Amino acid sequence: RLEHGRTRPQHVDTGDSQLGQSAMIRILVLAIFAITLAACEAEATPAPPLIPDTPTVAPSTATAAPPVRYGLLPNTEGFISAGERNQLAQFALVDDIQQDSGSILAQDTYDIIAGYGIYDGWELSPQGQSLTIVINTELAPLDDPEIVEAIITNSQAEILLRQLQQYGATADVSTQLNRVELRSLLANKGYPDGILLNTVYQQLPGFAIWRAQLGDANITLQASLIDGDFQSLLATGQFHLAFLNAANDELRSELTDAFGEDNVIDLYNLPISYQLRDPNIRVTFSESGWPIPQRGTLTEASTPTPSE
Repeated sequence: RLEHGRTRPQHVDTGDSQLGQSAMIRILVLAIFAITLAACEAEATPAPPLIPDTPTVAPSTATAAPPVRYGLLPNTEGFISAGERNQLAQFALVDDIQQDSGSILAQDTYDIIAGYGIYDGWELSPQGQSLTIVINTELAPLDDPEIVEAIITNSQAEILLRQLQQYGATADVSTQLNRVELRSLLANKGYPDGILLNTVYQQLPGFAIWRAQLGDANITLQASLIDGDFQSLLATGQFHLAFLNAANDELRSELTDAFGEDNVIDLYNLPISYQLRDPNIRVTFSESGWPIPQRGTLTEASTPTPSE
């Protein structure tokens, strides 16, 4: 029973309110859990790039050809210029052999053999060597025709050819050596002690013999070796005599134009021969007539027949 003037407090039902708060809390917890789970997940790995298939290349059946083995006879030693030896070495393994042309050892060891001379069963180079002297009559004492004629006569002496038999030397003209006559001529011309002549030369068979032959007649050659391109040296005219290979028609024409045909004198010719053991080797020739062998750089390897 209530006292007069007091109001009875109203009853408030809090059940629905508590349920709503509980639901909100659960939703919040689930949201936080989802965010945390997403943060912990690893980053996605990108897909690898697409690489096209590489076609398979069949193995080559080509094999390198063996090097050409090149033997030079003993009579060539010292007479092939460095430039030409390098040219040969571009295509072959070059060796100076000690056996003669008929040696069985040489035949079994080398694919090609070359040398001075003519041999049975061998091929002859289309261009041999023509050993020639050039006389510069612009310089004294070679401005005297008698001295020039005496030098030519003694240079073409048959005795020189006899000493060059191992090289197969031949000559169109040969004379008899007359040292006494040449010495007497020089003395009568005012050179009782002989003369000194500046001489340029290529290192070829016969130069040392020719030099000694003139030396016995009181003509001393002050020699300077030339190798390779010597046209420019000859053009200077600073020499009395030149000893060289003038087999090349173009060079010979230049010499005769510069010094006169009568002053370009052929002494002897040297043949060059070669023999091939491998018929598949192709041959060209250097300026001096030496064979340059060449085998194919690649040969097809044989393919075995599959067994049935």
